[in-house]
Amino acid sequence: MIHPSAPLSGHRPRHKVLVVDDHADAADSLVLLLEQLGCETSVAYTALEAVRQATTFLPALVLLDLHMPQISGLDAARAIRSCRLESKPVLVAVSADTRQHMLQASLDAGFDFHLSKPTPAGQIERMLRETLEHA
Repeated sequence: MIHPSAPLSGHRPRHKVLVVDDHADAADSLVLLLEQLGCETSVAYTALEAVRQATTFLPALVLLDLHMPQISGLDAARAIRSCRLESKPVLVAVSADTRQHMLQASLDAGFDFHLSKPTPAGQIERMLRETLEHA
């Protein structure tokens, strides 16, 4: 169990994070970690649901799996970016696929970062602090 020294939110409003993965166990585990780190979370198990939630939940950050049925995380990222959301969420690709062309494809689709699965909890906490601490 992760026991961070201090939640990301401190006395400020909690950061909203949308977790998207078609593997429910992976998504739900990540949600638990993020909540321990002080984030307000929402979860989607499909890329289509992710696009819908991005426009209603208005997250500061979206952790999005790349390989999903129906539409890919790449297509979902393009759709989220095309919505021109006022919240301008940070998009983070989360995938076991670390081939160079997939890293480039994620950047081309509008992702800001690419994390490799499995991602250690400490790396997720550092990424959150670096991207959301001053948001």
